[in-house]
Amino acid sequence: DKDRQWFKSKVGLNATETSREIAFCSHAIKSNEIFVVEDASLDPRFFQNPLVTQSPHIRFYAGVPVLAPKSKFAVGTICIADTKPRKITREIETTLVALSRQIQRLFELRKHVSDLTAINENLLFQRVAFDSLSEGVVLQDRSGKIIDYNPAALRVLGLSADQLGGRSSLDPNWNCIRRDGSAYPGSEHPAMVTLASGRHIEGSIMGVQMSGHEPRWISINSSPIFLDKDKMPSHAITSFVDISDQLRTQDLLIKSAKFTSLGEMAGGIAHEINTPLAVISSATRQAKKILDTDGSVLPKALEKLNLVQQTTDRIAQIVRGLKMFSRRGELDPPVEVQLSQLILDTVSLCSEKIKNRGTKLVLNLDENIRSTVVPTLLSQVVLNLIQNAADAALDTDPRWIEIDLYLDSKRPLIKVRDSGKGIPNEVLERIMEPFFSTKPPGEGTGLGLSISKSIVEGIGGRLDYGLDRGHTSFSVQLPEIQKT
Repeated sequence: DKDRQWFKSKVGLNATETSREIAFCSHAIKSNEIFVVEDASLDPRFFQNPLVTQSPHIRFYAGVPVLAPKSKFAVGTICIADTKPRKITREIETTLVALSRQIQRLFELRKHVSDLTAINENLLFQRVAFDSLSEGVVLQDRSGKIIDYNPAALRVLGLSADQLGGRSSLDPNWNCIRRDGSAYPGSEHPAMVTLASGRHIEGSIMGVQMSGHEPRWISINSSPIFLDKDKMPSHAITSFVDISDQLRTQDLLIKSAKFTSLGEMAGGIAHEINTPLAVISSATRQAKKILDTDGSVLPKALEKLNLVQQTTDRIAQIVRGLKMFSRRGELDPPVEVQLSQLILDTVSLCSEKIKNRGTKLVLNLDENIRSTVVPTLLSQVVLNLIQNAADAALDTDPRWIEIDLYLDSKRPLIKVRDSGKGIPNEVLERIMEPFFSTKPPGEGTGLGLSISKSIVEGIGGRLDYGLDRGHTSFSVQLPEIQKT
C-alpha cells in the first residue's frame, strides 16, 4: 500500500514487511534495470537508514523490478541482501534478471489459468445447456458430416449414437421426404444449403421416414458458423423439433373444417331434396291406386311405378342418412331408436360403393331390438366399421361383408364381419391407439377405431375385435335394451 511493502516469499529474513519510506526496494522498483548498492554504509542514500544502522544491518543489496504481464507496470521486486559489502557479479546479475522474468511468466501463466478456468466454466455451462435443450441440435462440418450433437437429437430422430455420429446429410439412407411425399435430396437439406450459401434457414419441414412407421416430421433451423477467414461457413449448427403431432392436429382441423362444410352442405341438400321427393312419392302412390282400380291399364305400367316407388324409398333412406351425418351428435341427447333402421340408414351411405367393388353385403338384422343411444354417434361407429371391413375385403376372393344385429345376454350386439383373415398380432396391439393406421399416408387418420371405442365406452358399451370362424370381426355391445 502507500506506506508498506510485504515480502511474499523470502529466505534468511524474519521480517514480513517494512516501511516503504526506508525500503531499498522502493528504489529498485523505479529502475529499468538491476539496482545495486555494494556498501550501504558508504552510500549517502542509505548510510543512516535504520535497516543499515540497526538489524538486519544491511550492507549489500541488489534488486530487479517485477512487471505485470500486460501493462508492464512494476508491481514488485526480486532482490538479495547481505550484511557484508559485496561486488555484483555477472552471474548474480543474470540470475536476478532471470528470476524476475520467471516471476513475470508465472504471473502470465496464472492469468492464463484463470482465463482458461473461466472459459472452461463457460464451456461447461454451455455444454450443460446444450445437452439440456429439448430441441435436437447437431453440429456439421463443411462436408455436412455430423461432428457433435445433443441427447435430444437422438430422441427426436429416434436414432442411436452409433447411427447419428459421423453421418452426413448426403447419406442416402436418411430416406427423407417433403410434405407432398416427394423425395428430399440430401443436397437440399437445410444444413447443406446453409453450408453452400452462408444463409440462415428457418422453419424448413422435413419428414424422416422410419422403417415400418409413419414419417417423423421435424421443423428445422440452420445457421452458418464462420471460424476461418473464408467467406463460406466452416460449420453449420442445426436445430430441430418433432412437429408430427402438431401437423396431425393441423390436418385434422382442416379435415374437420371440410367435414363441417360437407355436413352443412349435406344437410342443405337433404332439406332441398325432401320436398320434391315427397311429391314424387305421393304422386306415385296415387297413380298406383288409380291403376289398381282400373284393370284396363297394362301391368307393365304398374311394374314401372313400383320401380319408381322403390327408388324413391331408396333416395329417402339416403337422405335420412345424410341428415343424420350433417348433425354434430356430441350435444344430442340419447333417444330410443330401432337399431335395424339405424343400421340400414347407415349402410345406405356406402352400399353402392361396396357393390361397385364387387363385395357382397349380407344383413341379418333383428327388427325388434331397440336401444337408447345418440343416433348420429352410433351411426358413425357403424359406418367406420363397415368402411374398414370394405377395405379389408379388397384383398380377398370372394369378397363379402356380413352385418348381424341380435341379442347377446339381453344386450344388443352389432357384429361386422368381413372376408379378411384377421389382423396380425403386431398391428392388433395398436389398432385402438389414436393416429395409428396401416393405410398409406393420406388414406387414413388413424382415429376411426379410437374414436369409435370412446363413443361406445361412453354409453357403457364395448367395442371388441375377434376372429369369427377364421374371419375378421368387430362387435359393438350396447346396454339398456328394450325388445318389443
